[in-house]
Amino acid sequence: MSLVILADVRIKSDAHDAVRAAGVKMCAATMLEPGCHRYNFAFDMAEPDLVRISEEWESDAALAEHFASPHMAEFQSALKNLAVAGGGGSKYEFTSKGPVR
Repeated sequence: MSLVILADVRIKSDAHDAVRAAGVKMCAATMLEPGCHRYNFAFDMAEPDLVRISEEWESDAALAEHFASPHMAEFQSALKNLAVAGGGGSKYEFTSKGPVR
């Protein structure tokens, strides 16, 4: 089984550099976590104040450990001052995956 998380967070228009700095640090720490296969942030092309988050996890247990990690607490604390609104997201469970084409 594989878990995919897709989430969005809307940030203040003057917070791009701070969000990028916090995101780079967060992604680097998260990619070292057991069970993390993908962890990315991207600024939306049409709405530059919208950050898209995509993640792939091996299991619910690995994801739970991620949410309890010190770097997650640090990142969430930073976002409190940088985000316009709390993010929303969805978790998808997959039993198989393959190429797009």
